[in-house]
Amino acid sequence: MAAKYAWRPHPFSTKVVGVSHKNDDGSSRQKIIRKTCSAGQRLFLVREPDNPHGNGNTIAVVTGKGKQVGYLGTDTADDLAPFIDSGGRIDCEIKEVIGGGGGFLTEKKNYGVVVHLSPVKPPDLAEPYRERFAEIDKQIKVAKSLEKTDVDAAIAGYLECCNAITRVESQSDLAVECRAIRFPINRLSMLLEKQGRLQECLKTIAWYERRTDQYGLTATDAKAIATRKKRVADRLAK
Repeated sequence: MAAKYAWRPHPFSTKVVGVSHKNDDGSSRQKIIRKTCSAGQRLFLVREPDNPHGNGNTIAVVTGKGKQVGYLGTDTADDLAPFIDSGGRIDCEIKEVIGGGGGFLTEKKNYGVVVHLSPVKPPDLAEPYRERFAEIDKQIKVAKSLEKTDVDAAIAGYLECCNAITRVESQSDLAVECRAIRFPINRLSMLLEKQGRLQECLKTIAWYERRTDQYGLTATDAKAIATRKKRVADRLAK
């Protein structure tokens, strides 16, 4: 499971470190910066969790052609690595190329790169499931409103809601985790019993009992269903 990320709500700038070192292929980062980098240019962040010199949060900074110019500083990488690992994206643009120059009696300075980082919050993957469950919750309320005027329609509505919850949950574990509505098993089995559809009542209760329902029923509903199950079984046994 991905770590919980630290979310920076605003873009920020930071200096790339390690710009004076050579890359593993022997190429000079100074030369890459001097010849290929300029303000406004897009760079890319590459996670290196297995970097032997890092703590698991290392983030390399590379050009569009894959040439490395350095790394994000440790503090910045520690903050942003979990964010990236959780699905977040960070747009990286060169704000300024610094250093270089030098001349007669003037010491030449290393080139450096200041980048502007714009974290893009990852999409809420659970939102579509929450929206679908909200729709099902409305359907449950509609079914309940029909109990006194059209019992068969209410039963059909509750059955469809049970099936709909099952279909949504079958799509992913995330859907199961974000469900905040309960199966309307108590209302459904109650109506089936009242209509004399006793076999269907017991089958519906048995169907639910075979499920692994992480959200569960209220204590009141669970007690009512247990009592109903025994009562209906006794009636069928006579």
